Amino acid sequence: MRWIVPVVDRTLRDVQDALVQIETWRTQVANGQSPTVTELKGCLNVTDLNRIEQNTQYISQMIRGYGFQTDVTVKTDWTESGLPNADDVNRIINNIKEIRNKYYEPAGMPSLPQTMVSFSDINAIERSLMLFREMLLGMVGAFKRSGTFVSGQGFKLPMNMGVTWLTLEDYTWGDIEGESWEGLTIYGEGGGIDWLTLQEKSRTGSLWVTTFLSSKI
Repeated sequence: MRWIVPVVDRTLRDVQDALVQIETWRTQVANGQSPTVTELKGCLNVTDLNRIEQNTQYISQMIRGYGFQTDVTVKTDWTESGLPNADDVNRIINNIKEIRNKYYEPAGMPSLPQTMVSFSDINAIERSLMLFREMLLGMVGAFKRSGTFVSGQGFKLPMNMGVTWLTLEDYTWGDIEGESWEGLTIYGEGGGIDWLTLQEKSRTGSLWVTTFLSSKI
């Protein structure tokens, strides 16, 4: 199960633009035309539903692999012929609550909505999943193998170093474990690029122990 890049920045303008576009399509149909209909950011699309469900399953499987037992139910085969009902909405939101209750609540996690009727509701759901993943990557990145500790040595948790975690959207942690981070870049919340500069790298067995500095441009 792969992680899919979430959409967390929907705005009222996206909704307004979608309404205008939908009305245009309706007018074209009324005039006997056959418009090409596409998914719109200001709407809840089939792609959005499948991404939310798949990312929920991804997070659930990941934390189960580290001993946190979760009970989530997902549907990852939404099509244009089906629409979510009230039970589906409750299930999707309760899945997020289940992960939060059985794992941890990430810093900055938004309040979970009761519905999925507004763009802010969907943003909150997708942002919660994104924060769960960032926390998990931080936890995994802090692991050290048995026998590598030295009495009295200092050890910093990567998630406390002010580094925004890299998101390799097409790969799982297992795919990139052991790879060099040098030269990789990420986008920060302010829109600038956070360059991950490799400061120190040592190898113990098959485990990379890395320390990064983050600078913005």
